[in-house]
Amino acid sequence: MFDVKMSQKGPLIGTQDLPMIKPEEVGMSSKRLSRIRPIMQRYVDRNLVPGVVTLVARQGHVVYLDAVARAHGSIYQVKKPRGWHPVSPLGH
Repeated sequence: MFDVKMSQKGPLIGTQDLPMIKPEEVGMSSKRLSRIRPIMQRYVDRNLVPGVVTLVARQGHVVYLDAVARAHGSIYQVKKPRGWHPVSPLGH
């Protein structure tokens, strides 16, 4: 389990059960993983989602963890894609 809280400098993340390592230690590229944040930020900027937490893990280790969100206190309305329908949890 992990906890993500936003600060002015970015996400504050507690990952007691999920050890973080450099991506290259498990055959992944830091440079390529750095391409994720701008893509997620575009979703937020276009009001498609209020915020996104992205976690990439490999071989039981977190190699990338980031969060982007609207500024605290801002008012937003999420745009729903055409044909969007809420999905309820199984069994409900």
